[in-house]
Amino acid sequence: MAVRKKSGIERWRYWIGWWQQMLGLTDWDVTVVDSADENADKWAEVEFDVVRRCATVNVYAPRAAGVRRLAAHEMLHLLLADLLAKKVRKDRAVEEERVVCSLAWALDKLVQGKVK
Repeated sequence: MAVRKKSGIERWRYWIGWWQQMLGLTDWDVTVVDSADENADKWAEVEFDVVRRCATVNVYAPRAAGVRRLAAHEMLHLLLADLLAKKVRKDRAVEEERVVCSLAWALDKLVQGKVK
C-alpha cells in the first residue's frame, strides 16, 4: 500500500500539533486554517485569546519550505502569550518561569533524542 504524502496544510497541522505537545500548550484549543494568500508578507500568523485559551494559526503559505521551523515560530508566540498578556503583568515572574520551564523541557527532550 502506497503512503500518501501530506498536503501543505496537513504538514502545518501536524507540526503545529507536534510543537503544541512539545511546548506543553495542551490547555490551548488550536485551529490551523488554510488562509493561502500569495501576496501576504508572512508565511503564517497566530491569533489568540488568552482568557478563552483558543488560538488560530492562519497559514498564508501552506507549501512553504521549513514548515517545522515556521510552526515552531508560531507556537512560541503562543507560549509567550500569557507572559505578555496585560492580565498577568503582576505575576510576570511566575509566568516567565513557566515559559522557561516549558522551553527547557522541550529542549531537553530534543537533546535526548526522545522526540523525532
